[in-house]
Amino acid sequence: MITAEVRIRKYDWKIRIYLAVTCYYTDEIMDSLSRIGCPPDIMNRAYNNMTQCALDTGLTYSNSHRSVMVVARSSSPAQFLNSFEHELRHLTDHIAAAEGLKIGGEDVAYLTGNLNSLLWEYIHPFVCCKCKDY
Repeated sequence: MITAEVRIRKYDWKIRIYLAVTCYYTDEIMDSLSRIGCPPDIMNRAYNNMTQCALDTGLTYSNSHRSVMVVARSSSPAQFLNSFEHELRHLTDHIAAAEGLKIGGEDVAYLTGNLNSLLWEYIHPFVCCKCKDY
């Protein structure tokens, strides 16, 4: 599993990211969700989903300019990218809603690109089909 803490300065937004997660890390992720004020019903749903240990899943929760983004282990590089981009879209929507950005507008498009660039070093090992050292 790879974890990272990143900050989007423009929006003063902090993100805790978990990539290639197995159910072994459920308690750590639950602690992160709790620290950002995730409500009990969403915590229960997240816990139930994570303890299934399923591939190709994820979750993203945001509150007060803080987010937790989780991408489980994947069945292929293409599926990792699919799950990652799915969760990234949720993250982008959360930031856009909090900041009053127009969905479909240039600000959201730039935010998406900036997030991909910011997170590239973490996702690269999972999507590079020609890399030998994952």
